[in-house]
Amino acid sequence: MLDRITLGRFDLRPKLILAFVVVAVLVGITGFVGYQAVGTVDSATHEVSTDADKIDASMELLVATEEQQNAVQAAMLEREGAEAEFDDAESSFNEWAAVMEGQDMTTEEQQAFDSLTAAHEEYTVVARELFAAKQNGDIEQAEAKLNELDSLLADMRDSA
Repeated sequence: MLDRITLGRFDLRPKLILAFVVVAVLVGITGFVGYQAVGTVDSATHEVSTDADKIDASMELLVATEEQQNAVQAAMLEREGAEAEFDDAESSFNEWAAVMEGQDMTTEEQQAFDSLTAAHEEYTVVARELFAAKQNGDIEQAEAKLNELDSLLADMRDSA
């Protein structure tokens, strides 16, 4: 049966219509595939953007923590303004923690963030005790607090 149907038997008009329909179907299929691909890329781009925001906030939290550690070290070396530097870094940490709280996090990320903020609160309390001990001239107490801060800092680095 297929041997009997040939395009040579048709006039030019049906051939042009058939060619137009075939091209239109191909363009439609190509457009649909392209539309789906763009949608997928757009979705992936939003995921990457959200992840980048989380990474940026967590890195800023880590930087603020390091700045606090630098202020503590400066206090141990009796550099003036160390406690003010610590307060500035704590303020920065709190700002970035607020940004991080606004992010949509997985359960694992939320647990790590909660661990980080809890460790940071403890770190701040111990650092304030270190500053008080240093101001009172109790070097042994200040050094003990510094050792305590080092272990808390390691935990915060891991969480961040």
